[in-house]
Amino acid sequence: MPGVQVAQVDANKYAVSARGTNAYFANKLLVLIDGRSVYTPLYSGVFWDVQNLLLEDIDRIEVIRGPGATLWGANAVNGVINIITKSAEDTKGFLVQAGGGISEKGFVAIRQGRSIGEDATLRVYGKYFTRDHSAFPDGSPAADNWNEGRAGFRLDYGQESNDPLTVQGDIYSGYSGVTYALPAVRAPLHENC
Repeated sequence: MPGVQVAQVDANKYAVSARGTNAYFANKLLVLIDGRSVYTPLYSGVFWDVQNLLLEDIDRIEVIRGPGATLWGANAVNGVINIITKSAEDTKGFLVQAGGGISEKGFVAIRQGRSIGEDATLRVYGKYFTRDHSAFPDGSPAADNWNEGRAGFRLDYGQESNDPLTVQGDIYSGYSGVTYALPAVRAPLHENC
């Protein structure tokens, strides 16, 4: 999408913003998942490593570029990203994914969707991944490895009615390593000191 910048800061941190103001702690972009804001009150931005959806569950991503604070609120200074997930009705059946590689050491995801009664559908899922650390320019490892386990559900009721109801919840636990690179500061040496 033109005007939207996405960057990977290290092995477990991402920076997503719009209109040329990208940084890890960027807080001028409103991000919604199914119409609900996912910003953290810590700095009014988004911890992208916590927003870990199954790609197959995403229906579409709407991007509104430009100032939208008048319509959407304070965080929409540079735009709005709304991630809309599929209903449980659209994800019936069983899905399993697994794989691994060099930096993505291993991942597995399991999802089951099914009807409950005449007008309700339920989707449950679980996923786990582990990623290796990145490396500094000299080849030494950075301590930014990352792993996370997550489980959740979505219940949709009355999809054909005028008043549909959606109830969903997630729980996750993980580890994100942190590496700080501090610049070396050296005081100049003077002969008269």
